[in-house]
Formats: sequence, structure tokens, C-alpha cells
Amino acid sequence: MRILFLGDVVGVSGCSKILNNLLDQIKLNKIDFVIVNGENAADSGVGLTKEICEDFFNCGVNVITTGNHVWDQKEIMNFIDKYKFKEDYDLLIVDFHGEITSEKNAIGHFFDGKATLVVGTHTHIPTNDARILKKGTAYQTDAGMCGDYDSVIGMNKDNSLNRFMKKDAIKHFPAKGDATLSGVIVECNIETGLAKKIDSYIFGGQLKNTY
Repeated sequence: MRILFLGDVVGVSGCSKILNNLLDQIKLNKIDFVIVNGENAADSGVGLTKEICEDFFNCGVNVITTGNHVWDQKEIMNFIDKYKFKEDYDLLIVDFHGEITSEKNAIGHFFDGKATLVVGTHTHIPTNDARILKKGTAYQTDAGMCGDYDSVIGMNKDNSLNRFMKKDAIKHFPAKGDATLSGVIVECNIETGLAKKIDSYIFGGQLKNTY
């Protein structure tokens, strides 16, 4: 079984790249299951809406994970409440949504042999450390983002620079250039629930493509 995990989707740019390319990428890479972190997918770059969830599900996404911005769009509360979650599972994917690389690394070792994949999100920059840990868990410190990398972690770079320099600036808003899809592809052993192989996944946009 092959799982595609995509990092934080940022704004219209990230959403459009997924909606326009995911189905083709699923076929091309023989993907069986898709997980996307959607906590920055709203037009404003924070939160998630019912419409975006439905668009993702309609274009091949199976599961949407979230993070600290999940409640920024209040409407999502009622939408999430309608879903019933199963306690039984064959494969366990851990999306560690955090800032500190050492904490993500530690959680990877904590779940080694217990989870199929431990992958970090939140910092929006893909790390070059995809590997299988000693007891069979696939790991990468951060999956990166699905957004415009000609930016400051997905947000308009000029406005972000002004904010850092205490100049006139407004609230952060997403960059709108061509997005890159970033994440990992994991080959899983259904019998053991562990990983056989992990590869970083980069498609389109500013970064060097690996798929």
C-alpha cells in the first residue's frame, strides 16, 4: 500500500495546485491513500472551511489533518462534529504539528515500531531526512507545505519583511504564485503496519521536483 502525505496547504495557491493535479499524481505514482494537512487552506491562510474539505475529498484526499489554526474558521466545528472516527486501524499515521525539530525527532523515536509514519508539519519547510527508523517506522521531520515558496512560509514576502522590520504592514496574507506540493510517499506493509520505504515528495512550483 502506498500513502501520500502532503504538508500544510496554504491559501488559494496551495488549494488550486491540489485540485488541479492530485488525481493525476495519484494515478502516476500509484497512490492508494492520501492524507493532507489542511489547517492553513482557507483563503486567508488560516483555518479550514467546509467547502475546502469537500473539494479535497472530491479530488482524491482521504483524510485531512489539522493544527493550531483549525478553529480559526468557526464554521468547521459543526462540519467536524458530523464525522464519526473509528478506533480500529491497520496503519497509524502521526502528524506532529510542532515548531521544534528536536521534539519531532523525539516523537519519531517514541513511536518507532508503533506507527507506520511519523511526519512533522507546521514549519512549512521540507527537511531532507526521510528514513525508516530502526523498528520500522517511516519518519521525516517536516513535510513542508503545499503553497507558493516565493514567500515567507507561504505568506506574501513583502508584507512579511515589513512586519519583521516594523514598517507599515497589514495582517499576514498568503502568496499567490505557483505552488509546490510537498510531502512524503510511504510504502506500507499491511500485515505488520510498518513501513517498507519512504521518499520525499516534491511536485511543481519553485522547488526542485522529485516527482
